Amino acid sequence: MNILAVCHRLKIITFAFVVSLLTTMTACAQSSISLEDLEGEWRSGSPAFGQSASSTLSLSLTLGGKFHRLDYSINMVKEKTQSLMFQGTAHYRLLADGRYDAFWADSSGDLHPIKARAEGNAIIADWGISGAKQGSTKYQLNSNGTLTVTDMIKRDDKWVQFNKMEFARVNIAVPNSEDSDFNSQD
Repeated sequence: MNILAVCHRLKIITFAFVVSLLTTMTACAQSSISLEDLEGEWRSGSPAFGQSASSTLSLSLTLGGKFHRLDYSINMVKEKTQSLMFQGTAHYRLLADGRYDAFWADSSGDLHPIKARAEGNAIIADWGISGAKQGSTKYQLNSNGTLTVTDMIKRDDKWVQFNKMEFARVNIAVPNSEDSDFNSQD
């Protein structure tokens, strides 16, 4: 075999390798979830904090499409005639590297910074401040279309699950009518 034939074969092998590599990279990039995949309204009848509950979670674009707004509410039935309501809201901003930063505020008076990232079919939102209240919430999109939300808190340097709920999508998000194109740049 002459040198030209060897070079030609190496080019073919290199080309095949590059195509294979690009195909794999594209498939991996497409398999990562984003907040856009979770947009819509979700409902759950799962128990919350060990009590019967009905819960809602909604995720939509807001503020001129620059943020995703997550609204979360849990209505827990403490006794047959009493209910407790927990509500929280977060605003997520997509960063250039594909991660998110956000802030969370809730009806218990908590206000937390959030750093979030995609891992496979889940968004992992790490919240709080080191040395103070710290937690992590996993929003896992399941193959059957449901959403599992798992909450963890750090206690004595150990991660402890304090809540886990399964949600079903009740509709896909539509643009927020309160938003305007006031800040749009044409």
